[in-house]
Amino acid sequence: MKKQINNSEERIYVGLDIGTTKLAMVAGKQNEDGKLEIIGHEVSNSKGVRRGTVINVQKTVDGLKELKTKMRDDFDIEVGVVHLGIAGKYVESLNAEHSIIRKNPRSMITEQEINDFLETVNHMLKQPGKEVIHLIPQEYIIDDESGITDVIGAVGTSLKCKFHAVVADMAAVEMLKTCVTMADMDIANIMLEPIASAKAVLEEQEKEGGVVLVDIGGGTTDIAIIKDDIVRHTCVIPFGGEAITEDLKNGLSLLKDEAEICKINYGNAIPADVNPNDVIAFQAMKNCPAREFSLKAISEIISARLTEILETVNYEIKLSEISSPFIGGIVLTGGGSLIKNTTQLSSYITGMSARIGNPSHLLSHNTPNTLLSPQYSTVIGLLLNAIENEKYKFSQNNKLNDTKVAAPQEKKEKKRKFDIFGNLSNFFD
Repeated sequence: MKKQINNSEERIYVGLDIGTTKLAMVAGKQNEDGKLEIIGHEVSNSKGVRRGTVINVQKTVDGLKELKTKMRDDFDIEVGVVHLGIAGKYVESLNAEHSIIRKNPRSMITEQEINDFLETVNHMLKQPGKEVIHLIPQEYIIDDESGITDVIGAVGTSLKCKFHAVVADMAAVEMLKTCVTMADMDIANIMLEPIASAKAVLEEQEKEGGVVLVDIGGGTTDIAIIKDDIVRHTCVIPFGGEAITEDLKNGLSLLKDEAEICKINYGNAIPADVNPNDVIAFQAMKNCPAREFSLKAISEIISARLTEILETVNYEIKLSEISSPFIGGIVLTGGGSLIKNTTQLSSYITGMSARIGNPSHLLSHNTPNTLLSPQYSTVIGLLLNAIENEKYKFSQNNKLNDTKVAAPQEKKEKKRKFDIFGNLSNFFD
């Protein structure tokens, strides 16, 4: 009997990462210890996406159908609903603020009042051809009292809030949604990928003390700056590990597969760490002689592109104008972070400590080693977010039921609610 993701006894969630180099689908559930238990995972090559943007619908749909079929055949899981991550050059972030004069300043601020407030801001930020993905409150200000993060139960005349918003090109988002729909799946939620990755690899102390999450993917490098447990700044840089592969391919006249092998197996972010006499040999075609390549030359090409990526990261950190220090430093994740000495190069460029982040501390002990790699941080984060949002909705329903018992005579029009990351809870209803 096939496992269904809507099984009430065993709720299964599926995360989907439509990347430039790979399509990844992972199914999981929360076990008795509160850890994420992976019960199915599949990966296939991505052939219809460039820098996070779908450029060939049919190839993308075929890849998604292949994943869905493999999940059914290998793990007996029939995937119908997925939690989708997005990141591409079509995503941008901005800061905004909004204020109101409350009708009844002596009454306590309610959750419904905040939902209405956020709804107003959501409409305010909507522009033609744009879609608001996340609306993240930074701080509330009540009667000139600033730095408030939890306003429920407070009283006051004026209410003001500063926001960080993530906005995406509607056509690009619709293209992603169309691909998923054509593969016979529905979307439960869309989440910016660096925020998802942050959920998978960051420690609580890092998020509180300040940390810069840098996810070096195939087509993009995604940034999330978090401090005081709040996402303060996000950014998508439109190049990543695939650009390094292209540099090696063009610079050394290699085939793409050879260039990828060079990057993964022999790459080094710091050329000074490489012996100039070390070489590797490749035979690209059967009838051609093998050619030798200097490992130092390979390292210099890799270092040049990684330096560009990390200097852009450093620029975004300064652009965010978030007060330092970042006690957690830089946390690198994604496939590009696996290049040797990337953390050292990051520390040299940014002046901050750096480590590799992998999604291990929130996973059950029987998780396959493959999924402990930084390459799977995003899709694991999507699953963790799905579980967290389910708990949030459950708690909200309990509150609603308690309210009905206390005051059955009150009937109010159903309002949309925002989840913990500023998503509309019925965004895809």
